Amino acid sequence: SKHESGKNWATIKTEYPDVQVKDFPPEVMAALRDANARLLKKHADEDPMAKEIQQSQAGYLDMVRPWSDISHRAYLNSQAAVGQ
Repeated sequence: SKHESGKNWATIKTEYPDVQVKDFPPEVMAALRDANARLLKKHADEDPMAKEIQQSQAGYLDMVRPWSDISHRAYLNSQAAVGQ
């Protein structure tokens, strides 16, 4: 949960102040996406229920992602702009 993650991050910053958060390089993220897509396709090809679940989830994500861009991203960007 966000609550637990927030608490854990506060603990990490206190107990391990030298920890640095870094992004994965774009090529690593691309490789992860490709590997995940292959794995999902394999399961969907082997199991009709897995295929149905994946299609349902993809449809849902297509619907909610635009709102996430408007709400979460806009909020976080506005907070960054004011130094929060």
